[in-house]
Amino acid sequence: MKYLVILVVVLVVFWIWRSGRDSLDQSARDRQAKAGPAKGQAPRLEMVRCEVCGVHLPEAEAVRAEANYYCSVEHLNQAQRN
Repeated sequence: MKYLVILVVVLVVFWIWRSGRDSLDQSARDRQAKAGPAKGQAPRLEMVRCEVCGVHLPEAEAVRAEANYYCSVEHLNQAQRN
């Protein structure tokens, strides 16, 4: 009976220790998500598709007209002619 009580106490202490550690890990993940990308990692870029040729490129490099994206001014002009 004495060993059973000791086992229960050890299991309860272990359970408390694990739940505390898990909550600390979760708060660390939350802080990391708010901080953004880690050093050495490039920020995520939104990719868009050219309406003429279908090539995918970063939104910052695309030419935008209305709701459409194009990979170059030539493709924008080609789409406007059609």
